[in-house]
Amino acid sequence: MSEARRLLEEEIKVVVAASKGAVNDADAYFRGRLNGLLWVRDRILAQPEPAAREAAKPEHDRKELRCSR
Repeated sequence: MSEARRLLEEEIKVVVAASKGAVNDADAYFRGRLNGLLWVRDRILAQPEPAAREAAKPEHDRKELRCSR
């Protein structure tokens, strides 16, 4: 997940850099793209890490999951 976050942050930096000098239609495009990327980033950051998700499960679900692997 950290690799995805890193790539997303790099993409956001590229879009922000490109949008700084943009005007009119290009400006609207980059602002829309940046808003979309920020939304995706926020959704990724809002998700708990896999270990936290596993710990939050009831004990019987964790046992079933371990047995099925």
